[in-house]
Amino acid sequence: GVFYKNPNWRTLAAESIKRYRAIEQESGVPLFSEVGYLSLIDEAYSDTEGFVELAETVRAEGYRCEEVGGETGAAEFPYLELLPGVWGYHLPDTSGHLSPRALVRAQQVLAQRSGCDIIPDTVISLQREEQGHFTLLLSSGRTIASKKVILATGAYLNLSGHLAPFVEQKVSLDLTTQTVAYLQVSEEEAA
Repeated sequence: GVFYKNPNWRTLAAESIKRYRAIEQESGVPLFSEVGYLSLIDEAYSDTEGFVELAETVRAEGYRCEEVGGETGAAEFPYLELLPGVWGYHLPDTSGHLSPRALVRAQQVLAQRSGCDIIPDTVISLQREEQGHFTLLLSSGRTIASKKVILATGAYLNLSGHLAPFVEQKVSLDLTTQTVAYLQVSEEEAA
């Protein structure tokens, strides 16, 4: 969804969602479920003013962003128990969830249509040769020579060890996640 304080993240999210739809159409693989986005807080939230400003900004950019709470929230989301003092915003469209496996499947379909070979194997070692190309050893024992290699390890970049021969230090990555649920537990309850 587009419910981000950072305008760059809002733009990236909106453009990504547009691209998901195009990938679905081009590949024939459904991958994005536009089910909306719900962000809730309670009266103890430390930046209520910023939360409201964000909703106003999102609305000003042309997105539907509806306030939810109390009876409205109970009627719209009967499967949630919205306690007194809990409220927030619902973006009913341009938000949802993506199936990563379906996205990969769709990308593979499109890559194959463009002439790419899909090799369902795992790279277990990577070496840069003196001639300038790379040699990849696959778990099957097969080797592949390549002029260029793209390492798409995601969050496992520092754990894989693939970059060790090519960089002097670990890449600085801050792994974060978007909060999906917020639960405040008192110190007595936690003990």
